[in-house]
Amino acid sequence: MADNLTNVKKIIDKLTIDQHSILSEKVFNLAAELGIGDNLVQDCLNQLREDNYIAMPMPSIVKRI
Repeated sequence: MADNLTNVKKIIDKLTIDQHSILSEKVFNLAAELGIGDNLVQDCLNQLREDNYIAMPMPSIVKRI
């Protein structure tokens, strides 16, 4: 899980360089290219929310804090 979490975090970092919020669909699509399934991505997003790294103000929006 740690490797997946790191990869999802890197994806979020990459996508939020010029903006603070992104569609979660972009995260899922890029993670799929790395072989990370939807359930694992969702688990990683939940972990990152618990760690206060991201917020999800709406269901399909990821905002880096």
